[in-house]
Amino acid sequence: MASRKRGRSEFEGGEEEEDFDAQLRKEYTQKVLQQQKLILVLDLDHTLLNSASFSKVDEEERLYLEKIYDWQEKAPKRRKLLHKVESLQVWTKIRPFAFKFLEEASKFFDLHIYTNGREIYAETMAKLLDPTGSLFKGHIFSRDHNCMKAMKDLDTVPGDESITLIVDDSDYVWPKKHHKNLIPVYDQYRFFRSSTGLFGLRESSSLTSKKKDEVATKATLAKLLEGLKRIHSEFFQEYGCFAGDVRQTMREVKGHALSGCKIVICAKTQAAHELLWDSCQALGAECVVDIDDTVTHVVVASKQQPQGLELSAQAGKYLVWPSWIHTAHYRCCRPDEAAFLWRKLE
Repeated sequence: MASRKRGRSEFEGGEEEEDFDAQLRKEYTQKVLQQQKLILVLDLDHTLLNSASFSKVDEEERLYLEKIYDWQEKAPKRRKLLHKVESLQVWTKIRPFAFKFLEEASKFFDLHIYTNGREIYAETMAKLLDPTGSLFKGHIFSRDHNCMKAMKDLDTVPGDESITLIVDDSDYVWPKKHHKNLIPVYDQYRFFRSSTGLFGLRESSSLTSKKKDEVATKATLAKLLEGLKRIHSEFFQEYGCFAGDVRQTMREVKGHALSGCKIVICAKTQAAHELLWDSCQALGAECVVDIDDTVTHVVVASKQQPQGLELSAQAGKYLVWPSWIHTAHYRCCRPDEAAFLWRKLE
């Protein structure tokens, strides 16, 4: 593993140290490419799993969790998704499809974990996801590895940025220089009630409150895997085992996802409108202000019905939530609108 770069003012021979790090990074990159793989850096919380402190789980939620936990104990052949981690005093729920996702992704990517949690938390969660250590192979990074603490950085990860993809539910924890490597997972996994407050949501929106979970085959990770495979395939078709730039490949793959779609955006604020507009254009869609006969989709970022929406529905246009756009980003193709329809209009 390449060590972090340090400034020459910290010690003698700083330039030699940086040269050595660069050489290690180059060798690691070549090794990964020779295996027909890319590097994939994965976030933990709200991406692959969700954790909640014992102290933040009330009696009602605890009884529900205990019921699930006891049911798991009676099915020893089934892989456990809910864990009571006594050493850390937390409940941890692994996201549906996570095991299959990691198993499949490891065939195409060199897997790394990167969390803003402490090292002991990162190591413990890695063992739940990868008990044998065969998937991550010790590539586990935490805030203890990063002097920036609040921010993540690819300088910590071995291998060149040009063959590295990042999957994270939060883009703000990565510096802008790494955003071209990032596949944001906007559908955060919020299983526990205490997790909803982090996103300004009501506890009733948590999965434990609804007493349900994601359906594995239709879950976010299953869709994400499709997109990652598309990017991997396009990269090696273009570059083979030679050094290319996966950021360029990802931009090109995404740039065709919504090709042929003409979209009008209905959002509450100008800022939200601009974000969705830019996101649609990055996916190859054409965005316009007014609804006419050529418009194919209306993206509605509001629970209240904007004026004129009934006519759009009657004209056969798709009325969809912004999550349709978000899914297109990590699936790298046009999602089936049926799962994202705004609502049926009378």
